[in-house]
Amino acid sequence: MSPGTVLFKDIIMLPLKERDKFRDKIYRILKRNFDNNLSHQLVYVIDELVSNTEEYGYKGKGGEIKIKICKFKNYIKIEIMDKGEKPPLDSNNKIEWKEIIKRGRGLGLYSVKKIINSLEYTRKGSWNVYKAKKNL
Repeated sequence: MSPGTVLFKDIIMLPLKERDKFRDKIYRILKRNFDNNLSHQLVYVIDELVSNTEEYGYKGKGGEIKIKICKFKNYIKIEIMDKGEKPPLDSNNKIEWKEIIKRGRGLGLYSVKKIINSLEYTRKGSWNVYKAKKNL
């Protein structure tokens, strides 16, 4: 498999104080590589995953996240890492979507799952790693 092109890679501190600037920055980077519609969808996905990390992973107390966006020939990969609480997992270490939706709203993650093709969770040391993939 050929390596992807890194479009964005950064460490961000939560809570995110200038969310609009963050969204605009991500949008400008994506717009250089993709059409307007896909760029807006991906900004939504990233913003929702960051917001959920802030609210549920760090319980609003703040912490750091690492974000990486890579473009491959046939897909885009978005990786978000945090040291917050683990999400609800099933016996196979997969995200327990029913538990997430039951805990409150769930509409944002439902929308994310409709936009992307897959969302996987793994653990890397003390980091939660979320990998979203969107086919092109």
